[in-house]
Amino acid sequence: AASVTLVGVGGLGGAVLSGAGAPAPDGAADTTQVVLAPVAGSQVSADLTLTPSTWGTQMEWSCDYPSDPGAPAPTDVVTYELVVVGDDGERSVVGTWTGDGTAHARGLLASSAIDIADIRRVELAVGEALVLAAADLSEA
Repeated sequence: AASVTLVGVGGLGGAVLSGAGAPAPDGAADTTQVVLAPVAGSQVSADLTLTPSTWGTQMEWSCDYPSDPGAPAPTDVVTYELVVVGDDGERSVVGTWTGDGTAHARGLLASSAIDIADIRRVELAVGEALVLAAADLSEA
């Protein structure tokens, strides 16, 4: 099985293809690794693994949101969202979680009926108005 690695570029939320053709871990389906890069001066970032399924896409991620003036403090009660944007431009919230008082979250899981091939952008946001980190898969 082949895997593709996408790495966020700067604050633009772009994605760069690297490591194509590397084998997936034993027993793992083809996966796509994505790094969500900070957006608009945020210091928030996330590492995301997308795994295809017959029913859509499984997602597992971790994120770091250190204290910075552009993002809510991790000690605030904030609801974060993992958002996928499809080919049609429609935004779908696929996961939500709250900060636990630390500057990171690990082991977060979600799923979507949207196939990996139809996902053009992934965002970590607080509501629609505040995108903190993103990766554009369409640039791969």
